[in-house]
Amino acid sequence: LESNDLYQKLLMYTVERAYRMSVEQGCGEFVTVIDLEGFKWSTSIPIQMIKDAVTLLKKHYPYRLGSVFIINGSSTFTLLWNMIRPIMPRKVLGKTFVINKKDISKVMCDKLGKNNIEEAYGGDCYMYIYM
Repeated sequence: LESNDLYQKLLMYTVERAYRMSVEQGCGEFVTVIDLEGFKWSTSIPIQMIKDAVTLLKKHYPYRLGSVFIINGSSTFTLLWNMIRPIMPRKVLGKTFVINKKDISKVMCDKLGKNNIEEAYGGDCYMYIYM
């Protein structure tokens, strides 16, 4: 329980920072990239924590999510995604892109523009770190 509370606080802090940065840049929406390189069951968070996170995000940030790119997913992720997808709001699913490794650069650059994508994902942008 304590780790779930800590996880939720960290998630909300991170999302709030992303939202504030998007407002400063005149957009009001933010993009999330979830890179699952190395993801496996032994290192994943419990399903209940994911459900709690989705509930918090729906309640506090319903219109601020621009899009989500889930990349480098494995067969383990596919199984988890099939369990999570039914609890996701339809609007969020329309903004969520699960991309295989070979299509990362093309899809992200097409959706966001090459100048907005980090070099690690095929774009022209240096990695940003905001504290």
